[in-house]
Amino acid sequence: MLVCISHVDESAAVHVGSRKGADLPWGLATGLLAMSLMLAVSGLAQTIDRDARSATWHQQQGISFLQKHDLQSALGELRSAVALNSSDPVSHDYLGVTLWESGQVEAAISEFESAIHLDEKSAVTHYHLALAYDRMDREVQAIREYQQALYRQPDLVAARYGLSEVCQKVGDLDGSIQLLRAIVHTDPAFAEAHYNLGVQLWQRYIDTFGLRHEEDLRGAIQELQTAIKVQPRQPAAYIALAKIRSDNQDVGGAIETLKRAVEEAPDSPECLYNYGLALRQHGDIDAAEVEFQGAIQRDPRYAPAHRLLGFVLRQKGELTEARDELHIALRLDPNDAETHHNLGVVLLSLGDPDGAVGELREAVRLDPYLSEARMNLVQSLQRAGQHEAAERELSEAQKIDGEKAALARTLAFLREGDADSEGNDLLNAIARYREGIRSSPEFPEVHYHLALALERLGPGTGSECENELRRVLELKRSHAGAHNQLGVLLDRTGRTVEAAGEFHAAIDAAPGMVDAHRMLARYALRAKLWPEVIEESSAVLAWAPRDPEAQSWVGHALLEERNWAEAIEALKAAIAADGSSPEAHRDLALALKAGRSHE
Repeated sequence: MLVCISHVDESAAVHVGSRKGADLPWGLATGLLAMSLMLAVSGLAQTIDRDARSATWHQQQGISFLQKHDLQSALGELRSAVALNSSDPVSHDYLGVTLWESGQVEAAISEFESAIHLDEKSAVTHYHLALAYDRMDREVQAIREYQQALYRQPDLVAARYGLSEVCQKVGDLDGSIQLLRAIVHTDPAFAEAHYNLGVQLWQRYIDTFGLRHEEDLRGAIQELQTAIKVQPRQPAAYIALAKIRSDNQDVGGAIETLKRAVEEAPDSPECLYNYGLALRQHGDIDAAEVEFQGAIQRDPRYAPAHRLLGFVLRQKGELTEARDELHIALRLDPNDAETHHNLGVVLLSLGDPDGAVGELREAVRLDPYLSEARMNLVQSLQRAGQHEAAERELSEAQKIDGEKAALARTLAFLREGDADSEGNDLLNAIARYREGIRSSPEFPEVHYHLALALERLGPGTGSECENELRRVLELKRSHAGAHNQLGVLLDRTGRTVEAAGEFHAAIDAAPGMVDAHRMLARYALRAKLWPEVIEESSAVLAWAPRDPEAQSWVGHALLEERNWAEAIEALKAAIAADGSSPEAHRDLALALKAGRSHE
């Protein structure tokens, strides 16, 4: 459902991220929040025009029906309001909300767009349009509208949360984390924001192999503990916290965390499954079996519990029962490589090498880097008399093991290089990164870190730095940092058209790349492309609301567009943030003079 913030009294509106956040239902581990219809209409006039021909009367009738979730009646009244006064942005916006609630998202988008065309200053309408674009997987447009909402109302926590969701969806963890930090600072009782922040800090720690992000591990634990403290009856935070503890060899801590989760949510199959997982890791397979069976009793279609129950039964030597559980798991989730692997091992133990080969081939097809499955496939092929095929699989397994070993060496060189770089020993750092490249030439991060070190080293390294950045982008086209850094290098050497392309690519990959927005705003300013100046500068202000330079640029562009009132507002904000800018003072004087002359 859409979170609608009332135009009647925005200060009274309840929104995602408000003090009510702790009472809202939690979403998936990705942080998707169930959207509830919340309208603040306490400010409606006590006396309204009862003339059926009045657009205002139809609008307020429509709002009343919408409150009651009588969507058909609300649609009729709000359509009448729009027909009688098509220039009223509020009626268009409420009609959009009602269409959204009716499942007509494309029609809702059309109404939100009409409302913005009539009143582009409405932050809440930009927010509603962003939600609708997001629902239709139109992420670029959703990001733009969320940024517009935040530019116009920086304290609109709902828009900040929505933007964090889209950033997470497109892979911009840094941007999402930045937004979530701001949200929990503003609203420390918003449990799901703490949960999402904890999960994403942990994800960034994993994605970067812990490089330069050791503090993310501590931060993830702290945020998940806070989520549990604020909202102790939601199991997701316990499960995530236990996962982190288990992966960091604190199995005892994981067991205690999950025991409490089961106490808080005894009917949750996820809690029982994860508790059993921790018990199995601790070596208590009998207790683990009880928890897996409990999870299946609560939800017979919960595939992970069937898979792990099959694994435990295999450990206990109950092979027939293990085979049956694994077959059930595969009927529920046929694309689980680990289940195919375990079933293959069980079938081999039951004397069915041909059946084992089929399952193990499927396991390595689904996950080519599942080394143990490849080695078991080699054994099964040999038992089935397929010796040439076994030799081929053995060769492939050895190749993959070699790649894994090379990557481990590269990561070691990368960590050593980072340590040298932080100590300003750039020559030694560069040598370490080059060793890493020799070990794993197709690992993009080592090329990227080498490029950063070369850039810091200074004159004479530009060409090699550019080559390394381009190599990163050959290996990983969506590497936002490499696009941005290449843009900086190209700008420095006067290749501004190419640089602008790289800054755009950086923003596509990471909407929170504020420096790229800033550079594009500067280019637009030089070219006197005032709409682009406003768009890029307002994007900067969505992420950094008190940025005086961006405020000054917006003000100057609005002045050039002869929009005196908004120019004055922006320039006053720029001067309030940093009164030292002579350009802002000059433009403000011009805007005030022009505004008075046109009154």
